[in-house]
Amino acid sequence: MKKSFLVFVLLLAVFLCISCAKDQETDINYTDNCIYAKLNGVFYRFNTENGTASPLCPDPLCKHNDKSCPFFGMESNPVFVGQYVYYLAGADNPIYLCRFDLKSGKFEKLYETKGGTLSEMNVCGDSAYFNQSELNEKGNVEFTLLKLDIKSRSVNTLTTEPQSVPQFLLSAEDGKLFWYTDAGEHYSTDADYNNRIDGDVGYSEKLSSKNYTFTVEPTGQIKGAEGSKLPAYRVRRKDKTTGEILTVIDEICSFPLIYDDSILYFKFQDTVPFLGYVYDENTDDCIAVTDKNGGKLYICDLNGENERLLCDITDSGCTFTYTVGVAGKSGTGDFIGIELNTYEENGEYIKQGKNALLVVNIKTGDSKIVRVD
Repeated sequence: MKKSFLVFVLLLAVFLCISCAKDQETDINYTDNCIYAKLNGVFYRFNTENGTASPLCPDPLCKHNDKSCPFFGMESNPVFVGQYVYYLAGADNPIYLCRFDLKSGKFEKLYETKGGTLSEMNVCGDSAYFNQSELNEKGNVEFTLLKLDIKSRSVNTLTTEPQSVPQFLLSAEDGKLFWYTDAGEHYSTDADYNNRIDGDVGYSEKLSSKNYTFTVEPTGQIKGAEGSKLPAYRVRRKDKTTGEILTVIDEICSFPLIYDDSILYFKFQDTVPFLGYVYDENTDDCIAVTDKNGGKLYICDLNGENERLLCDITDSGCTFTYTVGVAGKSGTGDFIGIELNTYEENGEYIKQGKNALLVVNIKTGDSKIVRVD
């Protein structure tokens, strides 16, 4: 009897270990019908089928405003890998590297700094790369590049000397890691941060699609309707195979969103929607509020052709923010999410309310504005 019970316990332990190991595997094919965005300090899940929003934090009683919430103090650029969301968080400054499983709802702290602040995190394969900054004896900020093995939780220091600027992992391709620094430098290394090649340029996945990568360049001009002037940009496309560079959009008034086979952007308008006046208590001034982007969202192919108006929010009481997209997973399937500013009546004036999300189908143009409490 004791022997049978011992065998049962051993089998159960093996089963649990297998199950545990399986839970930790990344489902690279994981998809859902949701867009994820941090709005008004809370990380939300937006369902594209029914247009509803709910905090990603699984605790229904959580107010999401203190360290008991797993997403409190979350930095605005989470990284999505399969069913996992990786992000930096902390009450005042990011001190934790965290992971949340979208399928199981499991939350983990993968790393905690004992001093300083974490920044510029990205994930490649089973490793997370990020910077840890601290003040040196002279009061200057120094950065150390670290690599976390996600499975073993072991951490290695990749830079042999303190850096004056953070190193950011742009992308990985053909066994190489491509880096970019705040000083404007590009270079590549292998996975262990050896064999550095200065000037080897990589491209952000957020500005890439298929065999193309895109850059956004200022034209040097300031344009737009009176009272709504904005800098102008052009969009350039590079073929990764041939190196050919083309200007695909001559002029836009925002940073675009590259999604699937499309480019989404705002254009200069002859007139812009007027929403009302905001009263400034400090100066007694009345400030006119307009949607500088014109309230209209445009879309075209990756070669700049087949431009069309995708949707118009002119009469919604909302305005687009400076860029197209959100801080999170901006799209899923045919749907993309765009952060909006909202305004509400305040006596004879208006005041800015909580931000909302525009969920729009890039094939049909059907859209819905989802507001959060």
